[in-house]
Amino acid sequence: MKHAASFRLYFAGARFGFLTNVYNLHHLLVVKPDNCDSGMPLSRRDWYA
Repeated sequence: MKHAASFRLYFAGARFGFLTNVYNLHHLLVVKPDNCDSGMPLSRRDWYA
């Protein structure tokens, strides 16, 4: 029970941090190219083309 309360407290704090812009989340996509061509789009616009 103590373990669950700790998680609830942690997630409540994390939620508050995201809502008040204290925390930020950044994603990074890394691929290993095959013959200098990863096959991944070069820009965000290409994802929706």
